[in-house]
Amino acid sequence: MQFIVILYQLQIMLYALVLGLFFGVLYDVLRITRMLAGITPVHVKHISWIGRLPVRRIGKIGKGPLSQLLFVHLLDIIYGLCTGACFCIFLYALNNGRFRWYLLLGCALGFLAYYFSVGKLVLYLSGYIVAFLRGIIGCILYLLTQPLLWIGRWTQRLLDPIRRWILRRRRIRQTERWKKSWAKKIRFT
Repeated sequence: MQFIVILYQLQIMLYALVLGLFFGVLYDVLRITRMLAGITPVHVKHISWIGRLPVRRIGKIGKGPLSQLLFVHLLDIIYGLCTGACFCIFLYALNNGRFRWYLLLGCALGFLAYYFSVGKLVLYLSGYIVAFLRGIIGCILYLLTQPLLWIGRWTQRLLDPIRRWILRRRRIRQTERWKKSWAKKIRFT
């Protein structure tokens, strides 16, 4: 009986390690999101294909350091809430809601194992991942906005003669007003 309980606890410990790995993947998603938003700098030496894409440039989230700081803290708070909720659900589902310190240690070890192994590789490749995602998002934005630009140009070409006619009529009326005003001020007798 004791042997079965120990095996079950070891199984839950392995699940906690896997949950820690999931937390590491979630943290990498958070880091890449920060890079996409332009808060964390992207270090990529040379990506030749990105310059050839017909993309719309994606700006940064906010201009000042305060908005960047708020964005970073907001993402950290969301990450903490998500990981805490996942850990609580994990405890409730597998251990009947009983907190055991080794489960928290297992989550931390799983996170650290991911962070210092695959996480380093993802961090190294994250510049390329961000450049790839920016290229895809830029192409999507290009495909979505290009028809609107075409419609705008076409409408402008249609309405340009009307605009010129209105401006010409306005100038003629202004000139007539000036003529009348100068005629009242200057009298040659």
